[in-house]
Amino acid sequence: MIIKFSAAIAAAVGVVLLVVFLSTSTGEKGLLAHFDDIDATDKTPVLLRYKFQQGQKLVFECAAESITAVDDYGGRGGGIQRVETVHEFEVSSVDENGVAVMEMLLKKIVLETGGEIGHRKVEMTPDNVRVFEGEKEIEPEEEDIRVREIFPWKYKLEVTPRGKILSGTVPEKRAGSIRQLNMFLQSFFPELPEGQATPGEEYDTVPAWKSDKLIERTSDKNECLGYKNHGGRRCAVLKKSFSFHVRPRPEEGFREDREGESVTGIFFSLEDGLAPLTFMSVESEWESKSEGMSMKGSSREEAIIRLVSDTAPGK
Repeated sequence: MIIKFSAAIAAAVGVVLLVVFLSTSTGEKGLLAHFDDIDATDKTPVLLRYKFQQGQKLVFECAAESITAVDDYGGRGGGIQRVETVHEFEVSSVDENGVAVMEMLLKKIVLETGGEIGHRKVEMTPDNVRVFEGEKEIEPEEEDIRVREIFPWKYKLEVTPRGKILSGTVPEKRAGSIRQLNMFLQSFFPELPEGQATPGEEYDTVPAWKSDKLIERTSDKNECLGYKNHGGRRCAVLKKSFSFHVRPRPEEGFREDREGESVTGIFFSLEDGLAPLTFMSVESEWESKSEGMSMKGSSREEAIIRLVSDTAPGK
């Protein structure tokens, strides 16, 4: 059987592209290798703020990969999910406080699933969908078309110089709540420290989501590691980490218990006032039980977002 992306996945787009968003690795350390060779000797404090400009266009490429290993009664198995997207943001105005009004366009999305018994890829644009099983292109199914139709291809939002998303509007009948979409878009404009960031010191910030009845979030830590050059830009490097415990849902018949740790890295350009690189690594172990069946396994999930184009008046 080949796993397919469903409308349920599209409906949780904020989670799919933020939490299950994983990508190319850089060796055994994965994306965490970007934390190597940071200059921590320069202790100069710095105030980090986005410098949006009217007419500015920002293009981000995202690549993702989620690898899951499963143990069940029949032995060990697993699967891979991959996501690739291209997002464009156009700034229509910037007020006297630096708050930018912008429009996000999701230009392309590629969804892949695979395992021991098959591979499926779906390529989507706002106007088209193509489906491949292995190397063969096949006709899209009704479900594939429905997924494309409910994706939020266009979205308006306001972003402060600290990266706080104030509001957003999404067309009717599109997937995901405003809250989910704002959480996802926060990955492109990570929230910055309220005051100055000093290498080697921690700072306070409000987490994108807090503990509730089902998910416990603990051990939050935000720190400025130092400075590092990336793509010709001198960047301040921020690290955010926390542990989490997803409690079993109360529904009868199925219960899943998951524990893990999330680490996010942010490279923030001092000159451009943008984040040219953001990445996240999530590792977890889980166990699920339902009537007559029990499974346990582990997942490694990594996400990376790269700024590939920045065009603005004067550049």
